[in-house]
Amino acid sequence: METKKRNRYLLFLGYGIMTVLAYAVQFTPLLPRIFGAYPAPLLLLVIIVAMHENDWCGMLYGMLCGMLTDLNALTPPGFYAVLYLCIGLICSLLVELLVQNNAISLICVGGGVLLIHSVINCLVGAGFSTGTWLLYFTFYFRCAVYNLLALILLYILFKLIFGFDIRYKKPRGVYPKKLLRKKKIQTVNGKES
Repeated sequence: METKKRNRYLLFLGYGIMTVLAYAVQFTPLLPRIFGAYPAPLLLLVIIVAMHENDWCGMLYGMLCGMLTDLNALTPPGFYAVLYLCIGLICSLLVELLVQNNAISLICVGGGVLLIHSVINCLVGAGFSTGTWLLYFTFYFRCAVYNLLALILLYILFKLIFGFDIRYKKPRGVYPKKLLRKKKIQTVNGKES
């Protein structure tokens, strides 16, 4: 039990170090801009961490990264904190209740989140003017594609650093067939489940 706790603390320490590094990279010109598209490492970390943690951890981590993004953003205070909180909660619940945590679900969930995030950023930045969608496809969509490619690379790096099975809490309400059969057998034999 103590080993699990120690491993959990080391995992959270690793999340903290990655968050500080992502914040430094996001708001300094260290990462290259490709065709004007800029990276958002904090958002990518929110997606990855939320997919590996339970809903509360994903939600709180999203809020923390959103508050860090709000420090340098031109949006109203708390905008990214609420947005990233929702992203962390949704990604975590999708993995807990619907999909498995693998590369295909990362591309599907992460790609969907990045597209929605780019639409929200476009509407907040440009509003509903006549050139909004032209601006979206010439800039914001490029940012979403660039971030999706960076998400895949960051996911591979994340798996290499933290391992392949770091999810701490079992999903609620979702039981594999093996566990259901075992539960039925125990109930039939008169044992408590």
